[in-house]
Amino acid sequence: MSLNFKLYLVAFLSFVVADTIWIGFVMKNFYTQQMINFGRIFEGKFEPLLWAALIVYLVLSIGVVDFVLPKLAADSNLLSSFLTGALLGLVVYGTYDFTNLATVKDYSLTLTFVDVGWGMFVTGLASAV
Repeated sequence: MSLNFKLYLVAFLSFVVADTIWIGFVMKNFYTQQMINFGRIFEGKFEPLLWAALIVYLVLSIGVVDFVLPKLAADSNLLSSFLTGALLGLVVYGTYDFTNLATVKDYSLTLTFVDVGWGMFVTGLASAV
């Protein structure tokens, strides 16, 4: 198995596990409440399209492996890996959330800031892992 494939796989699994815990358990009620008027909420239950979410994780993994990791020096530590990944998370999640805030009715500023913060954390985590 090539090194890059292993890195993509580790990043992908990091996103899947972290987002499953965050969206599926820790913040499940928050996302359901925030997205009740426009999200994929059926009978009070948040039901995202899993195939689309997997594509998001694949694309984010490419971002981590192809944009974050090459930028790091050979002697970089976990903190610099995390912070560089968090910057990518700010760009990606910030673009998504602030575009939604600008264009989607009932998309809240609270949801925007929580999701951008999470995006920074999870992308930093995947980069450090």
